[in-house]
Amino acid sequence: MATNRHTFLHMLDPAARRGTYVQTTAAALRATPFLDGRTPYWEGAPAQAALPLRSPSPLAAPRMLFHVGFCGSTLLGTLLDRPGKTLVLREPQALTDLAAYRSALDRDAYRDPGFSDVLAGLLSALYRPWAAGEAIVVKPSNWVNALLPDLVAAPVRVRPLFQTMQRRAFVRAIVRGGPARMAFAARACVHLSNADTGFAQRLATLLARPEEPDDRLLMLAALLHDIQLALFRAAADAGGWGGDHWVSLEAFRADPAATLAIAARALDIEPPSRDMLADHAKHPGTTYSADAEATANAAVDAAHGVRIDHAIACVDETA
Repeated sequence: MATNRHTFLHMLDPAARRGTYVQTTAAALRATPFLDGRTPYWEGAPAQAALPLRSPSPLAAPRMLFHVGFCGSTLLGTLLDRPGKTLVLREPQALTDLAAYRSALDRDAYRDPGFSDVLAGLLSALYRPWAAGEAIVVKPSNWVNALLPDLVAAPVRVRPLFQTMQRRAFVRAIVRGGPARMAFAARACVHLSNADTGFAQRLATLLARPEEPDDRLLMLAALLHDIQLALFRAAADAGGWGGDHWVSLEAFRADPAATLAIAARALDIEPPSRDMLADHAKHPGTTYSADAEATANAAVDAAHGVRIDHAIACVDETA
């Protein structure tokens, strides 16, 4: 049995202040593209216990890679991971659980007076060091963008990197992913719209339109992009973070080394020293092909380009 196993907070029940904990290793965390449970990364049976609500010591600014989804963030996070230097935790479920709770509170206009304590306890658990001198970066699910107002407020004050992509490319990527991705984007749009009455009003306007359901799903995908950028800008303004904390999929493709350098400076970690750009982060062992993706994009444009443009125009009308 591995001697470097630690207890890791896998899932969270924020209302009950309880977590589901597992035994795992840093190597297992590194080898798992998404720490949401779809691929078990632990040994033995999970156990439930109360979540400590206060950090035993002051927490340094948590490093976080926020993203809009489908923009290369998994690959970026994988490239930034360096054993002994930086451990990147990709999409831990407990953080997503807290974001879902926050969205439900916003939807019902309810305030949990102990929410900040739960957030502090969760961050303390996620950022517990696995190796001396090794920085931890969390790449949340884009579902966690609902927590941005809490994460930029004192005493948390994250150290962020915001990763984006162009809106039309974002909608096209969602279409390219098929019905499951379209459904996820619609749910994410509803989830994040609870953060602001303006978002909710725009969503209601789009849902009331006479277009076919599939066309309204495209509108929700475009609105999801708008909402996430608005949340990013508000967080950046609140934290005083400028353009040196932003990267894009387009810039990453044009100059991977420069983008990685910007990301490393923003997160205050050492830049990667190895070239892993040929590896497709979401499918270990396979090779990413820009040509194959371009072919898939062309097929989406040919079949749905006019509808995508119409959806974006409808979203613009609600701005």
